[in-house]
Amino acid sequence: MIERVWREGGTFQEWSEHFDLSRWLDAMAAEGLDPDWYVTRHREYDEPLPWDHLSAGLHRDFLWTDFQDALAEHGLPDCRWTPCYDCGVCTGFGIEHVVASPTPPAGGSQGTGQDLSRGGEVPEPPAPAATTMSAVL
Repeated sequence: MIERVWREGGTFQEWSEHFDLSRWLDAMAAEGLDPDWYVTRHREYDEPLPWDHLSAGLHRDFLWTDFQDALAEHGLPDCRWTPCYDCGVCTGFGIEHVVASPTPPAGGSQGTGQDLSRGGEVPEPPAPAATTMSAVL
C-alpha cells in the first residue's frame, strides 16, 4: 500500500501540507484493504499491533499505554521539557535522563542545554570572542 501511494505520486505524505487522504484510501481499496479494520476497530493488547514491526527504542507497553491515552484524548507533554516518561527511546543513546523526577538532568532537560528556569526560552549561543592582534601573533 505504501509503495502504491508513492508510485501514484504521494511524496512527502508525512508533511501535513502534502498529505492527501484520498491517495491512501484509493491505495487501500486497490489492495483490497478495509480502512475501518485498521483505524477504528477495538484492539487488544495481546494482538499484533501496528507498531510492533518498528524498532525505534520505545517499549511496547509504553506504546500501548500511549495509545490508550490517545483514545481517552489525554496526551503527554513533550519530554524534552518535563521529567522522563521512561518510554525507552533514550536507552543506549547516551542521553542523560531521570525517571519521574521533578529535577531536570544536569545541563537542562534531556541534556539539550535548555534552561528550564527561563520558561522555555531558548538560550542564545555565546558570541565569539573578540580577536586582537596580540592573540593572533
